[in-house]
Amino acid sequence: MKKNTSIAIVGDSAAEEDYVLSSIGWAATKNLPILFIVEDNNLSILTKKKVRRSWEMHNVSSAFGVEVMIFPMIRRNQRLFKKTI
Repeated sequence: MKKNTSIAIVGDSAAEEDYVLSSIGWAATKNLPILFIVEDNNLSILTKKKVRRSWEMHNVSSAFGVEVMIFPMIRRNQRLFKKTI
């Protein structure tokens, strides 16, 4: 990562809003050092994503010319979150 890199963390539902899409587009156009992390929980404003839209955020980002990295879903292991006494 470059020095003075900014990090923006958003949910995939927020990515439906124009300010997120325009931010990614602006960062791509100006080649700004910004790392966008988009968490995808398959919900879109409490509605299943497939009901609200037919596109994926990584496809839109790629269309802007942004390098995309997809990480597999990490499921919580319930045992990790149990309190130990």
